[in-house]
Amino acid sequence: VMIAAISPCHLNFDDTHNTLKYANRAKNIKTAATRNVVNVNYHISKYTQIIHELRSEVSELKTRLVNTTCVRCAGVPPAVSMDDETRQAVEGIQLEITTAFESLRAAKKSLAAAEHQRQQRSPARRSPKVDNAAQEDKENLPATADDSIVAPGLDATTGSPEDQAYEELAANVATLTENVDKLEAEITTRVEAEEVRGFLRTMFQTKRMELDTEELDAKRKADQLVLKQKDAEVERLRAQLALRDRMLMEHRELLTDV
Repeated sequence: VMIAAISPCHLNFDDTHNTLKYANRAKNIKTAATRNVVNVNYHISKYTQIIHELRSEVSELKTRLVNTTCVRCAGVPPAVSMDDETRQAVEGIQLEITTAFESLRAAKKSLAAAEHQRQQRSPARRSPKVDNAAQEDKENLPATADDSIVAPGLDATTGSPEDQAYEELAANVATLTENVDKLEAEITTRVEAEEVRGFLRTMFQTKRMELDTEELDAKRKADQLVLKQKDAEVERLRAQLALRDRMLMEHRELLTDV
């Protein structure tokens, strides 16, 4: 049974017409009701089968996960099959790569620290005109005995101990960089599998990118520190200029009163 509500008012003509049209269509709808009879025994057996299949799938996935984790812990790509001897050789190469990059990272940090200390100890840079004038004056002066005196334990051509230590650190960094490049070039001769070669090359690229990122971060922090120091120096000079202007003003007032 369906009840359609209509209105005799002419203002609701459109609504009444649409309602009658829908009621005319709705009376042609026929439904066939059926009982929803469920076989409990059938469903229980089906659920048992589904549970068994899910448990089997979970066990298989756990096994695959354990194997993949073990392989990744060893650092060897899981898609490559190799014997124990080859795997040990690859792990040894990986250890050499890690050790070489760690040594290079530590050496670069020491070099950066030495460079920072060197810049802090060095006097403020003078303009080229002042340096040239000082050099000309020194050349025009007669040589004295004090000019030939060198501090004990120093060579006249080598500079201060700080400069010598800085040069040694720079040479150490250059040597370690050459060792890393040689180790990367030896991959072709020490590893036969192309998949393992690609994996080790990717490892080299990743280590280099990490090292470059650390250097960029350190350089950015050092630049920020220098900028802060310069800003502090500018503020100090501004305070001095303000003090000078105030003193000049006071002197002018005193002279005016006199």
